[in-house]
Amino acid sequence: MFNVKSSEVGAVAWCPYCLAGMHPRPAIGSSIVFLNESDVGQSGLVMADQWRTCPSDRFLAKMAHEETGTLRMAMPSHELFLDVELLVVPAWMPPVSSKTMPSCMIAFCILWTSYR
Repeated sequence: MFNVKSSEVGAVAWCPYCLAGMHPRPAIGSSIVFLNESDVGQSGLVMADQWRTCPSDRFLAKMAHEETGTLRMAMPSHELFLDVELLVVPAWMPPVSSKTMPSCMIAFCILWTSYR
């Protein structure tokens, strides 16, 4: 479960994790990239739930690596994702392991932006 608070200062500094934490539910047709859990770095396209199978707190995504016709249910309360157009890796961001992000990245972001 995603349980890290985003920083507004971090979002201004283009921290992708802070931006994702503040990002509203994506619109149908949006291209998104996942930033945590097992799908880190994977991209997908937000799809309409024409079958009405998704609970209201989730949405469907067609992942780029999946076969045609395969949709994935995404849960915004448990996963971090960001619109591909907003994904910019800032020059100040250090490389981190997918096991330690996003919590260590947001902590670094808050620390870095507070001393700027």
